[in-house]
Amino acid sequence: MGAAVLVINLHRLAGYKVPEFFLNPLRSSSPGEFWTRWNIPVHEWLRDNVFIKAGGRHHFWRAVFLTFMVSGIFHEYTISLASNTLNGFMTAYFLVQFLAFLVGVSLHRLLSTPFLRHHSLVTSKAFLGIRWALTMVSVFLPSVLFLYNLRRVFPIHGV
Repeated sequence: MGAAVLVINLHRLAGYKVPEFFLNPLRSSSPGEFWTRWNIPVHEWLRDNVFIKAGGRHHFWRAVFLTFMVSGIFHEYTISLASNTLNGFMTAYFLVQFLAFLVGVSLHRLLSTPFLRHHSLVTSKAFLGIRWALTMVSVFLPSVLFLYNLRRVFPIHGV
């Protein structure tokens, strides 16, 4: 979560109007919702130029996979320019995010079945807190995949 706050504040310091880039991503209750709230211009570009052209709703899983893959390759390229490193960690991070998205959608469908749909359980604060925590873990835990690259972009001297 600290990484998200850091990135948002770096955007503010650079002079960007943050509401145009982020829609409270830390309030997301699923990995898919997190990515729709994170970096809105990139999300919209990927939706219009990759997801829809890859089949959109008609070929949903293929379109989602290709969207995460293109995003990973794009991030891999930009980080490689800054770090002079090309190792696939950014692409791997976004593929892990695809898996988290897949699990999140599957859990949502499971919890939406009439057998498990108990309004008091699904709307309880404890259940919503667990769902939020799982979302944040799935989004930020794989970030160890690019910490090495980040260290090369922003070297810490004396360590």
